[in-house]
Amino acid sequence: MEDIGIAQDMVQEVFIKVYIKKDSLQIHTSLKSYLYTAVRNQSLDYLKLNKIYQLHKETLRNEIDLVEEDINEIKQIELEEKVTAAIKTLPKQNQLIFKLSRFEGKTNQEIADILNLSKRTVETHISNAIKRLKNLLMMTVFFTSFF
Repeated sequence: MEDIGIAQDMVQEVFIKVYIKKDSLQIHTSLKSYLYTAVRNQSLDYLKLNKIYQLHKETLRNEIDLVEEDINEIKQIELEEKVTAAIKTLPKQNQLIFKLSRFEGKTNQEIADILNLSKRTVETHISNAIKRLKNLLMMTVFFTSFF
């Protein structure tokens, strides 16, 4: 349906141009042949312009995708910085145990063996660290979005 509307608009444009140029227009062939050629040329012009439009649209879409990727990367970096800053607020023992667990992939028992602590103490430190980090990060997100 949209193509029919576009075709009708193009024919209308040709008739408008013919009407505007009626005093200076010289047709060397039949009127039917002239109108056919004029509509064909109008159609070709439309297709050229539409192709350029589609290329620009695709280019813009690609640019938007790149910007969104950059924004997501920036958000990821900001989140990592917030997490790092939050970890630095933990007591030293909590920091150490949390880093060994989450960043170095050590098990609770391995951490307990390294630091000469009980496994239960390590679990408590990790639990406390997670609770504290969650609270700090929730406050950071709240204040960042609120202000």
